[in-house]
Amino acid sequence: MKSTADGSATARRPGSRRTALPLLGWRERVSLPDLGLRNLKAKVDTGARTSSLHVSSVTTFRGPDRATWLRLMIPVRRAGRVRLRRVEIRSAGLRRVKSSTGHGELRHSFRARLTIGKSTWKIEITLSDRSEMRFPMLIGRTAIRGRYLVHSGRSYLQSKGGT
Repeated sequence: MKSTADGSATARRPGSRRTALPLLGWRERVSLPDLGLRNLKAKVDTGARTSSLHVSSVTTFRGPDRATWLRLMIPVRRAGRVRLRRVEIRSAGLRRVKSSTGHGELRHSFRARLTIGKSTWKIEITLSDRSEMRFPMLIGRTAIRGRYLVHSGRSYLQSKGGT
């Protein structure tokens, strides 16, 4: 990896030419426009394959298209207060996820747009109870593969006012 003047870095994928990829800090502020969520604190974790979002509850129901949908209650912290935001989104199914302790569990998942900095793309997100964690969202490596390189010593490189 080689740094460039604009804060990006070059990396070579096997069998490809060097390309400049922007840098992410180990934590970033992100948005999920399909859920109406903006400015969420997220931990970027290249050790995790899948991305995860904190929800206080999830229920399934049959949607208008006869597919399985998810009704989520998402705690949103603003100005020191926590409000629950109710969101309904089409399910992408159940995924087996292995935690950092090696314990496997089935989690509901969905696909939604993720915005980091000026870039927006669709990713798969699993749902979990992250109430004991510092960040309500975890960005896994499949979400950022080929789009960003992660600088483990810096924060908020793609967020406004990053340091």
